[in-house]
Amino acid sequence: MLWCYILILTFTFLLNKLTIKYGFKGIEYYRKISKTNVEIGEEFKITMIVENRKPLPVTFLKVTEHFPDSFQYKFKVNPIQTSGYFCITILICFSCLIKG
Repeated sequence: MLWCYILILTFTFLLNKLTIKYGFKGIEYYRKISKTNVEIGEEFKITMIVENRKPLPVTFLKVTEHFPDSFQYKFKVNPIQTSGYFCITILICFSCLIKG
């Protein structure tokens, strides 16, 4: 019974080391903006995409975005998981309150 606990602890330790070494390699993050020029009050969309292009899963990933105060938040579409190893697409709709 003791050897079973030692085996589980060893496996967990090795998985932890693999995740630390290779966990964030092959992860791509980019965003697409629907318009290049926006007038005051006009709506536009920002799409944020996180892709994991490797078979090793990522157990935790936090992405923080900061937008100017002049962006008025309209709505957010739920994250969509798509084909491939793993891809999350988040669509956020804004309107611009001031010029600049």
